[in-house]
Amino acid sequence: MKMTMVEQLAELLRGGRLAPTEWREEDIEAFCAAAEHHGGLPLVAGQLLADDARVPVGLASRLADRTRLNAAADLEREAELRAALSALEAAGVKPIVFKGAHLAYVDYARPDLRPRLDSDVLIPADAASRQTAHDVLVGLGYATLPHVGGDLVMTQRMYVKRQGDRVQHAIDAHWRIANPQAFSRVVTYEELLRDAVPISALGPAARGPSGPHALLIACMHRVAHHASSDCLIWLCDIDRIARRLRPAEWDRFAMLAAEREVRAVCDASLSASAQRFETPVPGAVLEMMRAPGGAAEASAEYLHPPTDSMTAALGDLRALSSWRDRARLVREHVLPPADYMRRVYAPASRAPVAWLYARRLVGGAQKWLRRRRAPAAGDSRR
Repeated sequence: MKMTMVEQLAELLRGGRLAPTEWREEDIEAFCAAAEHHGGLPLVAGQLLADDARVPVGLASRLADRTRLNAAADLEREAELRAALSALEAAGVKPIVFKGAHLAYVDYARPDLRPRLDSDVLIPADAASRQTAHDVLVGLGYATLPHVGGDLVMTQRMYVKRQGDRVQHAIDAHWRIANPQAFSRVVTYEELLRDAVPISALGPAARGPSGPHALLIACMHRVAHHASSDCLIWLCDIDRIARRLRPAEWDRFAMLAAEREVRAVCDASLSASAQRFETPVPGAVLEMMRAPGGAAEASAEYLHPPTDSMTAALGDLRALSSWRDRARLVREHVLPPADYMRRVYAPASRAPVAWLYARRLVGGAQKWLRRRRAPAAGDSRR
């Protein structure tokens, strides 16, 4: 039976070979587009170019060009990330590199094989540390994107460094690991720092999550933010982390998933990875993930993502443990800071801020009741 494009990509990502076939120009275009959409183009290119006797000339040429461009961009990104981590460390903020930027240096032969549009770092949640991190990054030439503010509605802030119109590097500074309330406190900065592992390739200021924490985050990420997307690079991440865990680390992962009530989410992500990459998961771990009660976890609601923003917001309210926090979340949604309102709604206008809030409320009500578009793999920051 002929493999689908996704099956062929998955086979290549796990080290397989390209099936012999006739390649037309439109086939090459479709193959490269699918590989890029699934975040696997650099890894697939490396795999195929090492076996160029079986690769059509047109495809090999296209992949070689993309590989050179990607490697050059990655070198610049690495230099910027090293400088930022060093400056943050010197200022007393101990950053933790996580998600794609972490896995690129730990689970892939070269960091340029793991594409990412930004570098995710976790910093302490207290206001002083966040302000220090902000001052450091702005001092290095980064600018902030409009930020809705608050501690609940948005738990990260994007910093972008440009050279003219070109983005040199982007840092997504998080103080919680995820925005949805069902996931945001599953594991804290302090826990990750306690078990953090050095990333020697990024210098002495670089550290990343331990194996169990990395797998927990990878399993949650595709569900919490990307509607259980089957983007191959996210499943490849899960597979590669899983294959390096020792028995004691698997035990730790399973215990965390049970304690933090994300068993169903972790089971779904491991199952999706196993389907594409034959990820080996210990039987005892699967038994714990599938024990009764997993479907009742608050996080399990995200396995069937809400179809409108209002439903998603109600889920966030249910996940919070106090009415005080629920009231604060509503306030942060409805009344973001005035500087955000000015930058987003009327950057070149002198319209009263009160009018901008009224405009946001009317437009926001329509948007929140509208059906949400499920995020595609290619839309996301990896």
